[in-house]
Amino acid sequence: MNNIALLGFGTVGKGVFELLKDRRDVSITRVLDLPTKKEELGSLYSTKEEILQDENISTIIECMGGDTLAYEIIKEGLTRGKNVITSNKETVSLHFEEYLSLAQEHHCCFRFEASVGGGIPLLDPAYQISCFDQVERIEGILNGTTNFILSKMQKENLSFQESLKLAQEKGFAERDPSADLQGLDMVRKGVILSSLCYHKEIHNEDVIHFGIEHIDLDLIHDIQKRGKVLRFLMLSSYQEKLSLQVIPALLSPSHPLSQIQEEYNGVTLYCKNNSLVTLSGKGAGRYPTASAILQDLNHILEGAAPFRREKVSLLKNEVDMSGDYYVYDGKESKILSSPSFNTLSSYPFVAKIL
Repeated sequence: MNNIALLGFGTVGKGVFELLKDRRDVSITRVLDLPTKKEELGSLYSTKEEILQDENISTIIECMGGDTLAYEIIKEGLTRGKNVITSNKETVSLHFEEYLSLAQEHHCCFRFEASVGGGIPLLDPAYQISCFDQVERIEGILNGTTNFILSKMQKENLSFQESLKLAQEKGFAERDPSADLQGLDMVRKGVILSSLCYHKEIHNEDVIHFGIEHIDLDLIHDIQKRGKVLRFLMLSSYQEKLSLQVIPALLSPSHPLSQIQEEYNGVTLYCKNNSLVTLSGKGAGRYPTASAILQDLNHILEGAAPFRREKVSLLKNEVDMSGDYYVYDGKESKILSSPSFNTLSSYPFVAKIL
């Protein structure tokens, strides 16, 4: 029997618990959460010290969010040779190299499929592709909340506030959705995916991002009149230089990502030998995220090879600002060709035309 400690008993944690409760090969024997959950969890309720010191715990599943406590437990768990699975894009993006190095040093596994792309089998396939082919460019819808909002505004003519409220009611959006709307969530996910595919170290603070918090139906209608589809993307490329940005984009209806609707995510990898590979699936919700965690658990139980990481160099982000950009000042729109970052920053809404 493989004993598991579950960190976090919220939306995702409960999903993991439900999906594992009837499994015969694994058992959740300890759960860490706030003291207010103590009565609900009963004998499963545990402290971080009890989890870390329990030699019978082989795998820690972390879905608490945040960095401070998660970092402390993940680092110590890996150092003690425990496998760690996490859905926490914040802590993974901040300590990516350290976690992989610790896992390699202490002969255990660190897996994080659920941190990017929700329920899509994404990171493991992308990594495998990068080991035999050169990933030159990545375009991705990596936030289910914002894609849901944009879909509702464009398909059903709902206002921004109506779409956001609906996303919150369905559990896709947090009470404070600012990290999603400003693109910070996709910055973290873009760093993880790009670092994994390019085999380089990338820092969150180097990534520029433009958000969607200032969109309205007038803007949506203007974009539709131009025959375009609005999506919120992570755009990344690396050949001689790294260019990584999070930005709304105007796509043609034939673009692979223009068909990704509602809370779904989609990622297109442009590879040197394998051409174009697109992966899509649900990017938000309890069970898609929990299912991604189970993907990682099955990889560990089946003895799949871990992510191998030799000492890598740090890539400085040098964003390619060439091409055409759509800008909107709240009243009218226009197209700018190869503008500077400072010029674009003066507008409340900016989108790259692909």
